[in-house]
Amino acid sequence: MIKKIVCEGDRARAKLLKGAETIGRIVGATIGPSGRNAIIYRKYKAPLVTNDGVSIARHTYLEDEIEDLGAQTVVESAMKTNEQAGDGTTTNVVIAVAIISKCFKMLGEGLLGQNVNAMQLKRDIDAAKTKALELLKAKVTPLAPGDLQKIISTSLENLEFGKTIAEMIETVGKDGYISVEDNWATQYGLTTETIVGMKFLGTYASPYMMTNPRKEAVWEDAPVLVTNARVEAEDLQPLLKQLAEHQQRTLVIIGGYSEGTDPFSKPFVSVIANTLIAAMKGQPNLLKILAIKAPSLTSEELEDVAVFCDAAFIDKGRGMKLKDVQMTHLGFAKKVVANEDDTIITGGRGNTAERLALLTEQLDLEKDPMFKEKLKRRIASLAAGVGIIRVGAMTETERGYLKLKIEDAVAAGRAAIEEGVVPGGGLTLKAVAEELGEDNILYEPLKAPYETIQENAGGSLEIGEDILDPVKVTRLALENACSAAGILITTETAISERRKSLWDELEHKLYPEDERSSFRDSENMDAGAGRLIED
Repeated sequence: MIKKIVCEGDRARAKLLKGAETIGRIVGATIGPSGRNAIIYRKYKAPLVTNDGVSIARHTYLEDEIEDLGAQTVVESAMKTNEQAGDGTTTNVVIAVAIISKCFKMLGEGLLGQNVNAMQLKRDIDAAKTKALELLKAKVTPLAPGDLQKIISTSLENLEFGKTIAEMIETVGKDGYISVEDNWATQYGLTTETIVGMKFLGTYASPYMMTNPRKEAVWEDAPVLVTNARVEAEDLQPLLKQLAEHQQRTLVIIGGYSEGTDPFSKPFVSVIANTLIAAMKGQPNLLKILAIKAPSLTSEELEDVAVFCDAAFIDKGRGMKLKDVQMTHLGFAKKVVANEDDTIITGGRGNTAERLALLTEQLDLEKDPMFKEKLKRRIASLAAGVGIIRVGAMTETERGYLKLKIEDAVAAGRAAIEEGVVPGGGLTLKAVAEELGEDNILYEPLKAPYETIQENAGGSLEIGEDILDPVKVTRLALENACSAAGILITTETAISERRKSLWDELEHKLYPEDERSSFRDSENMDAGAGRLIED
């Protein structure tokens, strides 16, 4: 039997407000340069120490079920901001809680005034938000040289790291993918790797294909064949004959696993190896083939590679056969480097615009976080490049702290590239509030981030002109805060399931089933969250 708590009217709004204000205090304490950390218990892991608003919010659950509904409504809006911009979650929470608090107070002494209509308040919030966004847009300036480093350095509180990460973002571009990973090999600091081109898990089919002591196979100015069909030597005879006629001496074949089997037959790999050995012994006119096994690539990802190289994807699922491949089906790469783990292709001549548009549309529709990350990587490989930041630290707790800081800084930098910047530290929202005027419903809420930053710093913080915020982050924080607040202030009834507690376990042991029916009567429940009903 599922027991539910129902709370109505004044009491519901009081508890929802209390829950929202609780999450506001917890998260608000982290905002600004003097913001504090929270330490979070994690089962079977080191504690998480962070001042990342969304990380704290998503780990916060209040003991009172109805209060928790108010808190989680605010948290949901912050997580939406994090999903869209990767930063700005604390600002979101502070604004949302300020709006909710103001509106509930406007609803009367008992939180239910006869002369104030909650739906009208929501309409006022929506109208004020529209005006505030117009004012915000007027304050935007494009990203100037050096601004990106300022934003990242401010977020990280580290000038050296800020410069390194800013350079990486500029290299891979706004569509590039940046991964922040653990570095278990070093004790402290950052190591970075930037790849301009397409990188994927794939290795050469035979060690005889290596061309240097670093155990790499490097092929330059090579035609490229991409397929998910199993490659046999006899299937490629027509193509190899054409290559010989055109004096083409190299070929790269990228193959994915087909129904669990190796993409290249052993006789085919043996022929390639013998040919390479013969070429090294003084027969330079022989055709040299680099065969790359890419077991992790799906057919869609293999097709991405084909598009990048301007090749026709030879897909056995569509009835295409290797024996029918012509030179016109081949793509081209300026350089292909394969090692024991990865393959990097640079200088592909394909036009990726149409493919990128398709993947971007899929990304907008995708809801699963894992698949969204995979789509982001695919888009980055096609569009620009991939950056990898590896974080090392003395302890696992410190490493987790640095990773979250770096992820926020990267997100802020990329958001700044997309839509430009505004003065930071809450100054822009404060200026917008003053332009709206004291009578506007968003006047105090928009000043709340600046005031909270000052409060955390003891009230004496001077915010310089070099402090910048991405306008995308500020905009989304405002929009999502207004959305959450508008929903919560129009709530009349709150319903939640009663959670099991230590008291419930004790009740179960002390009282038989037939004696527990009246253990919590309606009077007891009135003193708590509200009515108790059974489903």
